[in-house]
Amino acid sequence: MIARDPSTPPQTAARLAGNVRNAESRDRDELGRLFARTGVDAHALRAAASNPHGHVLVLEVDGALRGAVYVVIDSKGPRARIALLIVDPAAASVRNEVEERMIGVAMALCEAYACVEVEIGASPQEALAQRPRRVANG
Repeated sequence: MIARDPSTPPQTAARLAGNVRNAESRDRDELGRLFARTGVDAHALRAAASNPHGHVLVLEVDGALRGAVYVVIDSKGPRARIALLIVDPAAASVRNEVEERMIGVAMALCEAYACVEVEIGASPQEALAQRPRRVANG
């Protein structure tokens, strides 16, 4: 698990309303619109949906998708990649909280798969660092 810098104030992600869940087929159209609103090519959504090792997680708030994260679990070793994180522009006032919550759930998924390394790629908002991070197992 990534340790939080004690000098950094805690975010309010735990207080953010809504549920993070696996994307379902019923989310396809709304995910497409979310991708379009954030300037992400819909090809990324199709690629994510076709990858058997990929997981698309969404944050649903009051019936609307406000964020999505795409996680790929490496089938050849205990590694993963958080390949994409998007936040609905309508949630701009709580963007940091949405990002933190989505990353937290994505990291928990990686830990559940016993990943010892998680590579975090860039989001359209450049909210994530582009370097591998170690996940403590144990």
